[in-house]
Amino acid sequence: MADAHAEMGVIQQFHDLGLTEGKHMNLVITGEKMCNYCASSKTGVLAAAKESGLKSITITDKVANTINTFKF
Repeated sequence: MADAHAEMGVIQQFHDLGLTEGKHMNLVITGEKMCNYCASSKTGVLAAAKESGLKSITITDKVANTINTFKF
C-alpha cells in the first residue's frame, strides 16, 4: 500500500477497517489530475470501490471540475 496512489489507498484503508461493505463513499480529488490507471474502470478507483464492497461512490474532482456518482 505504500506505493499505491492516494485514491486507491484511501479505499483500501477504509476496507481494511471494515467501513466499506454496503456503504457510500465520497472521494474528493484535489491538487493533481487523476492518472489514467486510477481513472480506468477496469483497474482503477471504480474497480477498487466495487471490490471493496461499496454500494456507491461519488467522485468530486476539483482539478477537472466534475462530480460523478457510480452505483454498483
